[in-house]
Amino acid sequence: IPHTCHASIGVFGAVSVASACLISGSVAQGLARVPPGRHLHLSVEHPTGEFTVELQTDNGALVGCGLLRTARLLFDGQVCVPDFI
Repeated sequence: IPHTCHASIGVFGAVSVASACLISGSVAQGLARVPPGRHLHLSVEHPTGEFTVELQTDNGALVGCGLLRTARLLFDGQVCVPDFI
C-alpha cells in the first residue's frame, strides 16, 4: 500500500482476524473467546471502532463469513424529529 490504506482494508483485516480465531493453534485462537455454535458473531476491535464479523461453520470448517454493519444518522446539520411528535 503506497501511501494510504483503502477503506476496505479494515473489512478484510477484521474478517481475516475473526477467521484466524477458528484455526487451532493460531495466536488469535489462543486469545479469542469463541462461543460454541455454527453461526458465530465475533467482535474485532480496531483503533477507530469495532467490526462484528459473522462466521458460519460446518463440522468445524469455515464455510462462510461476512460483516455486520449498521448505519444511523449522527449529524447532517438538521434536526430529525419523529413523526409522532
